[in-house]
Amino acid sequence: MLPNFILVGSAKSGTTALDYFLKKHKDIYMSPVKESHFFSSQEITQFNGPGDEGILKGIVRDVSTYEGLFTGVTNEKVVGESSVYYLYYPQTPKTIKSLVPHAKIIIVLRNPIDRAYSAYWHLLRDQRENLSFEKALNIEGERQRNNFEPIWMLKGLGMYYEQIKRYIDTFGRESVFIVIYDEFVSVPNSVLVNLYKFLGVDETVEVSTDVQLNKSGIPRSKVTYDFITKPNSLKTIIKPFLPQYLRQVVKARLLGKISFDKPRMDATTRRNLVNVFYDDIRRLEYLLERDLSFWT
Repeated sequence: MLPNFILVGSAKSGTTALDYFLKKHKDIYMSPVKESHFFSSQEITQFNGPGDEGILKGIVRDVSTYEGLFTGVTNEKVVGESSVYYLYYPQTPKTIKSLVPHAKIIIVLRNPIDRAYSAYWHLLRDQRENLSFEKALNIEGERQRNNFEPIWMLKGLGMYYEQIKRYIDTFGRESVFIVIYDEFVSVPNSVLVNLYKFLGVDETVEVSTDVQLNKSGIPRSKVTYDFITKPNSLKTIIKPFLPQYLRQVVKARLLGKISFDKPRMDATTRRNLVNVFYDDIRRLEYLLERDLSFWT
């Protein structure tokens, strides 16, 4: 079995939370593994950035293994999967189309300036980044040439227009559901109801949306953060008794309880990034027929 809807990104825009909430719906089956990146696997060869081996280990490259992610499907009406780099890689929409021609596509879009800053603090949180935000922005091209994982593309991942257009051109506008991050944060239940309508599942199901997942920043308690995220003897003992999905849920909930520090972005840097993204945002407004001026 293959999924009939796919959450394709974008990275650091609330996809982890959305995946988690969708799992809670009785009519929806989500892959227990997030970020399999199966449909992009032919475009992903090697990453060379610090800590990039983590994403490489999780990539599913053969159909039988990918189909194995959905063996738990029982009476659910729709089946989904989430991998945030599906939005970034240019051939992925066609690959999905070739295997799942009638797939429904979900995309979460966050202000690209805030998305870039969140990605930077995500890398800093995981001790993969050691440069300032401004320096990281300046050497992005070098990192891209050296084949770093896409999360390092602080500006590139936020150039949404071409990425979205590929999916609309491939699947049709009616098969692409756009979630605006700001609305997802402010009125999550309203967004979920509209998403349920799009997927054709029970719209009356209520899901608690009070959990915060995959937060960026510097943890105030590094000891606690390291205990949750890094190997240790207790986790080694518990691991065989908990399926991967439950381990992910427990980890996400524990991380959600940790406080993180993330200073405000320098005002000059923000103004510069507004100029970087301005034209792309205007083109995206025209494509989606939505006012996104609050991003700039």
